[in-house]
Amino acid sequence: MHALRFSGLNLEFHLNPVAFSIKGINIYWYGLIIMVGMLLALWYAILRAKEFNLNLDLVCSFATCAIIFGVVGTRLYEVAFNHGQIEKFWDIVNLRNGGLAIYGGLIGGAIAIFIFSKFKRINFFAVTDLFAGSVLIGQALGRWGNFFNMEAFGINTKLPWGMTSLPIQNTLTEMKASGLNVDPQVPVHPCFFYESLWCLIGFAIVAGYTKHRKFNSELTLIYAMWYGCGRFFIEFLRSDHLVFLGVNVSQAVSVLFCIGSWYGRRHYLKMKNKARNAIEAAEIT
Repeated sequence: MHALRFSGLNLEFHLNPVAFSIKGINIYWYGLIIMVGMLLALWYAILRAKEFNLNLDLVCSFATCAIIFGVVGTRLYEVAFNHGQIEKFWDIVNLRNGGLAIYGGLIGGAIAIFIFSKFKRINFFAVTDLFAGSVLIGQALGRWGNFFNMEAFGINTKLPWGMTSLPIQNTLTEMKASGLNVDPQVPVHPCFFYESLWCLIGFAIVAGYTKHRKFNSELTLIYAMWYGCGRFFIEFLRSDHLVFLGVNVSQAVSVLFCIGSWYGRRHYLKMKNKARNAIEAAEIT
């Protein structure tokens, strides 16, 4: 157990990453919070399923496929861009000691939904629109697993909500030794909280706009734009990055999310205007 301190706020939390043990097997808060986040996301999807003409069985089937492929995707993405500590196959599949990357989960889940939607002959974007809000609320809660692990923090800050702990100081010491310009004795940005708050606001936006969506994929595009923009700027504060060929991978994917969502909406509106003009021309003739 370690003390996590927010000195500027006069707050201190004594945290143990392990929630409880069963026959010598540790059950971590991180895993429990992720699981609760998934259940909350599924509950929200079930509540709004009728608005997307999907029944309970289909929603649960899509969610199950997305979760399984998503978990695989989170690990494969992490391994692909952070393979320095991979020595044997067990290191790849050992989720208890390995990192997970959210973008990999999004990609894996999207692939699962695409395949299953083709099999069921259901519009892919109608399903992703349903899960856009679900993913945001799941991410908002899931990030608090990083709170118990004292991870997903940023560079040094003098803001009142800067946090510090012995594990954070030890990690910063290792980062400083590798060349990162950080001071282990100075508090750091709680980036997990920034992202959680950003996703919670995004969820409120998507949930409130759902009844007003104009076309399939609109909520998906809103999600991609919102999360991509937020993650892009939060990455400037993060002290740990997935880097490939000198490029911050998360920022690069965030840019793709933003550009893709902007282009997708622009393309749809352009096609819609063409269709409207064609109808008006036909009515005139």
